[in-house]
This record gives sequence, C-alpha cells and structure tokens, in this order.
Amino acid sequence: MLKPRMHLKKYLVTSGCSFTDSSSRLTATWAVHLRDSTGLLLSNYGLSSSGNGLIYRQTMYGVDKLLSEGVNPKEILVGVMWSGANRHEIFTTEDSNFLLRKIANYCNLDTYDREPQELKGLRNPYKFVPDSVGQWIIQNANWPDVLSQLTTQINCGVSGIVLTYEKILALQYYLESVGVDYFFTSFLGHGTFPLGKDNLPADISWMHKLVDWEKWLPIDGQFDWCYDRGIKYYGPEGISTGKSDAKHPLSEHHKMFTEEVILPHLQKRKLI
Repeated sequence: MLKPRMHLKKYLVTSGCSFTDSSSRLTATWAVHLRDSTGLLLSNYGLSSSGNGLIYRQTMYGVDKLLSEGVNPKEILVGVMWSGANRHEIFTTEDSNFLLRKIANYCNLDTYDREPQELKGLRNPYKFVPDSVGQWIIQNANWPDVLSQLTTQINCGVSGIVLTYEKILALQYYLESVGVDYFFTSFLGHGTFPLGKDNLPADISWMHKLVDWEKWLPIDGQFDWCYDRGIKYYGPEGISTGKSDAKHPLSEHHKMFTEEVILPHLQKRKLI
C-alpha cells in the first residue's frame, strides 16, 4: 500500500449508495478503508439504494455543516460514488403509507401494494436533516411499489441520465465555489452512464463536456474494476457471471480498491 504523505486534510465527507454505505451491511466499504488509510475524520452519508439526487444533497449538506462549524475548506476532502441513473427520490411531509395509498387511489388501483422496501431493512423513508419536517422516499425501477413504478417510468432512459448529469455538475460547481477538493467515481459504469460516454444525444453531450473528468477516478466503476481485476466471487451473493450481474464487493475488495485506485489517484493530485 502506498503511504499517504503529510497533508492539510483533516475531514473526509463521502456519499453514495450501498457500495458506500457501511451502516446497513456487514462490510467496511471504501469510505471506511480510506479513512483508515489516511486518518481523516469521516462523515459517511452513504445510503443503500440511494439515487443521485440524495447523494448530491447529502454531500452538500455534509460539507456545509463542516464549513458552518468553521472548518477551513482546504481541510476537507470529498469522495462521491455516484449511483444508478434509474434511482430517484421524492420528499414528502406525509406518512409514506398514506402517500402510497393516495397515489394508488388516484390511479384507480385496487391496492398500493407494499411499503417502499422497508421490509428489506433499508433506511427508507429517510431523513438526513435532524429537524426536518418531512422525509425522503427512495424509488428504484425494480421495486414493486406504485411510487417507484410511476417515478421510474417517467424518469427513464435519457431523462434519468439528464438528471444524473445535472446532479454531478451541480455538486462539481458547488465544491469548486467553496474551495473543497474532491474526487468522483461510479458504483457501476453502465449503471450511472447507461448510454456510455461516447456518441451521446445532444440533450446529454453538452453537459458531458462540462464535467471535469480529471477529478474522476480512472475507471468505469468500482464493480467494473473488481470484475476486470478477476474478482468473481462475492460471498453470500455468489458468483458474478458478468458486469451486467453486478454484486456488492466484500470488505477485502473495498480495501484493494482503496489501495490500488483511490490512494494513487489522490497522491497523483497531491491531495494526500
């Protein structure tokens, strides 16, 4: 492992989906291993099944919280692992059960069928502002609840990718405006960028050119890197048959990823 050099950084703010979240899984993710490798004080806002809207908002919230406490922006390092373009969220001040029932009635459905994945142990509905008046309800394209299906059917294809690029650029410009160093990456290349990065439609290509790709890790995504590295076995989730069969990296995979990809990238940019 490369030894981190002396640096001004003291705080690490991370955000992402289940590939970043360490609270609901028995896995030390890359965020934890990066903390252990650098000695930085970690604020990890990773949330399993989170979409890019929540990732963007929570990262900004975490950085603003430190700045509001008087932390020098040069002492902060941000790491974001963007999620799938088909994941979304909605903010509501209503009870999630009541909201789903109301939508089902409006759509003339017989049943609103199941809470939004609460039974899987996910933190959904979710709030990250302590005194929030409401909550965020996460939606995923492969979830059966009516809210997920409505949202993902509307925000599918190019629409979801446009929204992802908007969040990437919004966070990029925010971090640059407050003088905070950062690095970005993806949990899964074709998950965050379903159409790839070449020959994009005009609706996306103009935003693609505005992204500072020098601040991204030199990989397609963490799972892509694991698979290309020859990692096929993912513990209880079994054998991956290909990149379309993405599974969650184990703690040892996150450690390798941190040591072989993240740390060299940060050292090359003289951030650690």
